[in-house]
Amino acid sequence: MNKVYDNLGEYQITEGISGSWHYHLSDKSGSICGAKVMYTAIPVEMWNTKFGKGFPTPATWCEKCNQLSTAGELK
Repeated sequence: MNKVYDNLGEYQITEGISGSWHYHLSDKSGSICGAKVMYTAIPVEMWNTKFGKGFPTPATWCEKCNQLSTAGELK
């Protein structure tokens, strides 16, 4: 599991099951926003960065997960 070693605890990037290249932050119980997800090998340091050059659709990041992480509401 990819880990964040700061005040956010241990999280990893997961991909939503409703569409390709839409990502969430998850802990061992699932996504922090409650979306259904599948696990990825994307390092958590990539959270909310632009990537996907050459992909049919650029990657997007869950706004709710982003707000929760930015607000410091993660465990």
